[in-house]
Parts: sequence; structure tokens; C-alpha cells
Amino acid sequence: WTESHATKTFHSHSQSIRTCNFHPLIPGLLVTSAMDSTVRFFDIESGEETNKFDLEAVHINNISFSYDGGLLSLACKDRVIRIADPRSNSVVNSTSLTNNVIGRNLNLAWCSTRTSHGTILSTSSGSSGLRQIHLWDPRNLSDPTQTIPVDNASGQLYPMYDEDTGLCFIAGKGDTIIRYYELSFSSSDSAVYCAKSNEYLSGSKEPISGICLMPKRSMDVRNVEVARLLKLTTNSVIPISFKQPRAETLKQYFQDDVFVPTRSKSSPSNGSVWQSYLSDPDYVLPEAIYESLKPDDMTNLSEKPPDKPVVQKVAVFREDLNKRAEENQKREETFNRLQDMASRYNPSASHKVKIKAEAKLVEDSEDSDNDWDN
Repeated sequence: WTESHATKTFHSHSQSIRTCNFHPLIPGLLVTSAMDSTVRFFDIESGEETNKFDLEAVHINNISFSYDGGLLSLACKDRVIRIADPRSNSVVNSTSLTNNVIGRNLNLAWCSTRTSHGTILSTSSGSSGLRQIHLWDPRNLSDPTQTIPVDNASGQLYPMYDEDTGLCFIAGKGDTIIRYYELSFSSSDSAVYCAKSNEYLSGSKEPISGICLMPKRSMDVRNVEVARLLKLTTNSVIPISFKQPRAETLKQYFQDDVFVPTRSKSSPSNGSVWQSYLSDPDYVLPEAIYESLKPDDMTNLSEKPPDKPVVQKVAVFREDLNKRAEENQKREETFNRLQDMASRYNPSASHKVKIKAEAKLVEDSEDSDNDWDN
């Protein structure tokens, strides 16, 4: 591939580019950062630079947007987290330069929902090699709201947040383990809590050179695939699939309790919307469009007809015993009634029948004894 194959080319940065991110609401808006300490916004449709801001000799490790794309969180090489407002082209909030919490290899992900401003999850390594996770309130970056130790290793950690499931996947460069954490958003006090859910140990011994989280629209919903990562090694790209365990009889239904409506690939916003947002302080970015992942030939699990009541084997066995006991009782009552009628009309016949029955029992007993003697 050469530059002639590109549909658009931008030459605004004076030094090498470090990050490239697309706006979560405006698909045609590209945000880049470079070693020249600038963050620039490009409208791919028009091929023009819309705005930029300069961080003055601060290098950026990675960028993450808020849920609506109105703010940016920046993980900087000087171990400082900064929140930037594209409207003012400036930093509006940041952690302290003298904080002793954030270590080297700082990376972050802005984890939020439609109804919550969320939290900024950062990963870094301390001087002793301890890798840690910190949660930060975007409104107050003075101290982390939660600290979670990970392990002791030298590779930097990359957080990847799935806003539909509330899971944050964390993989380390040079590692073979992928950890994922569940974030709980409290509606009462706007607090966010993080807890380790599980970890995945790759069958391949190839260490991770790079990794990314695939879009939700690429999931195999028929097999309840909730996430898919692409693991980059020295000579291959390995897909890693995470699936929700479900009974085979339920897989014929769309798991609408797992797959909530996700961001649509089509968006009403474009470059003109971004220009209006930059120029008008009262302008509000339109909400994202959401779409269901349900295939047309599947029925929602919530609409599944109720199952037929299952009768336990013990209950069936007891019912069969009761039925047999009733039949034996009826047979005995019928026999006693017939015997009573016979003795009433011919008393001697009843006596003979009784004698014959006793004689028959004696003969059977003698035959059984003879069998033992032989």
C-alpha cells in the first residue's frame, strides 16, 4: 500500500503520530495525537482540519472519549490524566503533577453509560513493578475512588471497555493472560465500583504484541458471543471469543437479556454537526442511534412460550403404586364378596374350597423342598 491508495491524506502533524481515534458519535471525525504535543480533529468527508489544541511538550499515550463524545480523556507520558474540552481547545481538569498514585506506562479508558458520566479507568506500573488499576471521578481527579492491584510485571496494560456489557478487558503487552473486570454503576450516588470477573489464559504461548476489541455488531449472537478480541503476535492475528454459557435448547432464541440495543453504524451527525457544536456553546450533540442485533428469523428469549410442567419421576412412581394398591384392594373386596355369597348359599362348598386351598399350599411347599434335596 502506498499513499496513492488512500482516499484522504492529512499532513498537519510535524512529528510522528501516536494515536488515531474516531469520534463515537460522528463517524467521519478523526482525532489524532502526535509527538508534536498537539491533538487535531479532521473531517474525513471534507478532508479538512476542524480544530486542534496544543499540550505544550506533553506526549500522549492514548485517548478515550466520554459517552457522548463531548469531552476527551488523555493519558499522558508525564503520568498525568487530563480532560480536554474541544470547544475551548484546552484542558479543563487534570490530576496533580506531583501525585504518587499514577506510575509509568499510563493508559486509560472512559467507562460510562447512557445515564451516567461513569468513571475513568487507568492502568499503570509503579516503581516496584506492581501494576495497578485506578478508578477516577471525571468531575474530581484529586484522588482515585478505587485502587485494584493486578500483578508484578513490566509490560504495560491496555484497557478496553465494552459499554454494552459493562466489562473492561485488560491485556498486557508480553502477557498471555487477559483479565476482565465488571463495572457496576450506582444510580443513587453516581458511584462506580469495579471487581474482577475472571481471566482468560490463551492456549497459544505467543505473547501479546497488540490487542483490540471488535465492534459489537460483529458478534455471533446465535452462539451467544458477547465479546471478541483480536490478539496480535509476532507473525499472526488470533481471534479470541468470549461466549455466555446457555443451554442448547435456548440458543434458538435471541438472548435479549444479554444483547441490549447497541450503537448503530449509521449516525445523524456529520461534520456540520461538529462545527455547530464548536461554535455554539448552547448546542447539544444529538443522541446516538441504537439498533438491535436480533436476526429476523429469531425470537426474543423474553417472548419464549412457557415450558410444559415437568412431572418428577418420584411422583409418577408413587402414583403407579397407589393405583396398584387400589386395584388389589378392589380385587380382594370382590373375592371376599363372592366367597361370602358362596358360603351363604352352600356352606359346605366354602369349607371345601378352603381345604383345597390349604392342600395346594402344602403340595407347593413339598415340591420346593424336593428341589433343594435334588
